[in-house]
Amino acid sequence: MMKKFLLPFAVLNFSILFSQCTITGAETIEVGEKQIYKVTGQGDICADCYEWSYPDQKIIFEGETNTSEIKLKGSVPGDAVFSVKINSIINPLKCSKQITVIEPATKFRAGDTEKCEIPVEAFKEIKVGEKKVAFEAETAEENYTYLWTAFYRDGTQKTSTDRKPQFDVTNDHVIDKVEVQVTLKSCTKKILKSYHSNFWYFF
Repeated sequence: MMKKFLLPFAVLNFSILFSQCTITGAETIEVGEKQIYKVTGQGDICADCYEWSYPDQKIIFEGETNTSEIKLKGSVPGDAVFSVKINSIINPLKCSKQITVIEPATKFRAGDTEKCEIPVEAFKEIKVGEKKVAFEAETAEENYTYLWTAFYRDGTQKTSTDRKPQFDVTNDHVIDKVEVQVTLKSCTKKILKSYHSNFWYFF
């Protein structure tokens, strides 16, 4: 009986011992944008006993890489993983974090000198039927042009240029994320929104 009790307790201790390392910071970052990420870990850790690393060029580290925080810049769109090793005197720790590098929300075309001012920051979902949902930008001006893209969990995509598009959505045909590209003259702005796996179930 004692052995049965001690084994789960030992496994629990092991799990706790090696799980006290967490990297905090933004989940997404734009190309060219800079963000600071911090790591926390238990144990007797010296001030410069950190080793940050990353395997590809989707992100770029800036500044010192041996402290508890790191400044990085988005470089190439896509998923990026970076990690840190903490050389604790008691117990070395290592943890990693995956983020998504996205295209800048606001773009300029070649030759533009004026500031790009599109006050659209978000969009909302509107239920229009049992199997349909509409999307609408919070600031939906008539003179804007729109390109909506719905990304489904099965890998398919649907697009619309309507100001207030409608897309099919069911429990078997779930939308994972929606992107809208808003254009006004020579200025373009993109907004991307991802949805939790249970979002549409309760919608």
